[in-house]
Amino acid sequence: MVMQEAKVDAKLEQRFDELAAQWIRERGGASIRVHDHPAYAEILAMGEPAIPLILRHLRDGAWHWHSLLSELSGENPVPLGEFDREHIREFWLKWGEERGMVAMEVEAMGAVPEVSPEIEQRFLELVEQWRNETRGDGVGTRTLKHPSYLEILEMGPPAVPLILRDLAAGGGFWIGALVKLTGEDPVPAAERGRNAKMREAWLAWGRAHGLIE
Repeated sequence: MVMQEAKVDAKLEQRFDELAAQWIRERGGASIRVHDHPAYAEILAMGEPAIPLILRHLRDGAWHWHSLLSELSGENPVPLGEFDREHIREFWLKWGEERGMVAMEVEAMGAVPEVSPEIEQRFLELVEQWRNETRGDGVGTRTLKHPSYLEILEMGPPAVPLILRDLAAGGGFWIGALVKLTGEDPVPAAERGRNAKMREAWLAWGRAHGLIE
């Protein structure tokens, strides 16, 4: 069963995405700069309506949201002494799922339609544009909200074998897209957050489903 996520005002979501992209781009390395940044302060001022938006970014692979979630919710589901980033992420996502704020289960992918040359060519164009315009950004809001990345997601299941081929060739930042498009996650809990292991798990999944050689 697919759980419905909390509905959020479209204008609020747009403003949140703008602020999140600015914050991630400009936060630098100093923790004081992170929490004193005007974009962080404006997101904090949004109050509880920002929580499901933060959780979706967390689900899609973004980091650095844990302190803000604690401030907005007044809670902290992370056990004392837990410092592993991926474990902290999982605790927050479970917390959000239990409250209907973020959906962790998505509809499973059916049979993958044959990929036409036109779709493949468009995919390659979008990937090139996406990487050229987000180079050096890492897995952040600007990368995951880029129009080219979003257009790839809109391709649906036909994009899956193309993504897997790119992943096999060394391309990155595809894990969240694969989970969204397939409704599956073959990565063992102990391996989440370990890029090489996640890549291996998805490539093994792709081979088992006949999507790549």
